[in-house]
Amino acid sequence: MVSDALEKLYQAAQKENLDIVTCRHYEYDDKTHAVTIPSSAFDLYDTDFLSVPPNSMADLAAFAFASPFGWGKLFRRNIIDKYQLRFPEGAVEDVPFSVFYLVACKKVRKLPDLLVYYRTGRVGSISGKNER
Repeated sequence: MVSDALEKLYQAAQKENLDIVTCRHYEYDDKTHAVTIPSSAFDLYDTDFLSVPPNSMADLAAFAFASPFGWGKLFRRNIIDKYQLRFPEGAVEDVPFSVFYLVACKKVRKLPDLLVYYRTGRVGSISGKNER
């Protein structure tokens, strides 16, 4: 994360009473050492606010698949506690957690800021286990 990432996420969540706030990210490839800024399914939206509850299941699916991971987000603890949300055991445990959390949200925002470095291509990584 960039040095002020958590502060920016927290300030946005407090100021706008957000249930979840996320951001854009850089990707760093461990094999090539390239740093890129990937496009996102979020780029399909004209706004960085999404309708939650969504106007349709398609909206919910679009948000969930745009960023189904736990990293790069700030979650409200009271929602986690209220619905007793937990990470299930397994290789992609953050995906079901994030989707179930999203269903409980009323207000979601993606900041346009690049606040996270996501590392790819790392030897021994669980997420890269199936890479060839």
